[in-house]
Amino acid sequence: MSIGKTLQVLNQMVADGIVEQYAIAGAGAALNYIEPSVTEALDILISFEIQPTSSFVTIGPIVRYMTSKSYTEWRKEGLMIEGWPVHFHPVADSLDREALDSAITVEDNFGDDVPVSTRVLSPQHVVAAAVRTARPKDFI
Repeated sequence: MSIGKTLQVLNQMVADGIVEQYAIAGAGAALNYIEPSVTEALDILISFEIQPTSSFVTIGPIVRYMTSKSYTEWRKEGLMIEGWPVHFHPVADSLDREALDSAITVEDNFGDDVPVSTRVLSPQHVVAAAVRTARPKDFI
C-alpha cells in the first residue's frame, strides 16, 4: 500500500486529460503541516477542464477511466487505487476553486524509491474546509 503509487496514478489521470487538476485535501493535506496522524482515505479535490452546463457534477469520467485501468474496488466510499481508498470531491463553489488554484506543489518519495510531485491545499484552505465541514474531529 503506497500513497506514492496512488499519486502516480492520479498524476497520469491529469496527464491523460481526465481531470484538469487535483490537490490533496482533508487529513492528507493537513499532514503536510501538522504532526502525523492516522487517515484511512485520501481526499482529492478535482476540477474538470470542461465545466458542466449544470450544477450537477459526477465523477463518471473518473470512474470510467479508473475502470479501464482495472481499479474497480470501492471501500470506505472511496475507489481503491494502489491500496488507498480515494474520495474524489469536485470543485463545488468559489472557496473550492480558490483552494485548488492556490494549492502548493510538493515533491516527496512517500516511502518509495521514486519521488512524486503532487499538489496539496494550503494550510489556510485546510482550516477553512474543516471549519465549513464542522465535524468534531476536524476541530481537534
